[in-house]
Amino acid sequence: MARSLLRAGRRVVVNDVCQTAMRKLEQEGATAAATPSALAAAVGAGTLITMLPSGAIVREVYTEALAAPGFAAELCIDCSTVEPDTATTVAGWVAAQAGAAFVDAPVSGGVGGAEQATLTFMVGADGEEAVRRAEPLLLQMGRSVVHCGDVGSGQAVKLCNNLVLATTMLAVSEGLLLGSN
Repeated sequence: MARSLLRAGRRVVVNDVCQTAMRKLEQEGATAAATPSALAAAVGAGTLITMLPSGAIVREVYTEALAAPGFAAELCIDCSTVEPDTATTVAGWVAAQAGAAFVDAPVSGGVGGAEQATLTFMVGADGEEAVRRAEPLLLQMGRSVVHCGDVGSGQAVKLCNNLVLATTMLAVSEGLLLGSN
């Protein structure tokens, strides 16, 4: 996703626990930040985009970012797949502490979709204005943006999508097993 933004000519500052990933992105034109607070400070009045492995880490990163001196992001987009309550909690923090808009925008399309910029973003946002502001960035990383409702709705739709996919895979597996006997 960061590569897609770089290809689109965007200024990208990255932070990741995987140093190798950060070094590769630096070689492609990104700037590395050592910590989430350094990242938040470097973003300035721009947009902070996160994609993290769990709700606990999303809360931890936003807690650190919001406490960073000079945090001034006007828009925060979280592309993680986490529980809807995390999205609504973090949105409240972002609004109260920074006066910024928050959008939850989990993705569908996998690694291939990220590499080819063909992801679908399931967006939860409080109001069309936040979606309008996020959409140009999201469309540089993917091809489809679906506004699902208020903050947390993107997460709810993504979890439903995952549930349908998992049950479909289970049914196909059971059918193949039954058919092979």
